[in-house]
Amino acid sequence: MTMVTIGTNHIIFIVQSAHRANRDCLEMFAERVREAGVVTAAELRAIDKDVEKLIEEAVAAAKAAPLPTIRDLTTDVYVAY
Repeated sequence: MTMVTIGTNHIIFIVQSAHRANRDCLEMFAERVREAGVVTAAELRAIDKDVEKLIEEAVAAAKAAPLPTIRDLTTDVYVAY
């Protein structure tokens, strides 16, 4: 990793980003279940593909839905206790 000193905050961000890239909880889980023989890499890819399709369908439905009314936007914004 090449580090260019722009300021302390930028260096911390670069280090945190590298750490997070190596500690992705989904990747760690996938590795563990593959190693344990619970699922195969092909099964995980199929799951990822199914999830991606669900997300694309949800985004398309949200974009096609009518915009909320002003009343909808202001309903249940504050809760009275």
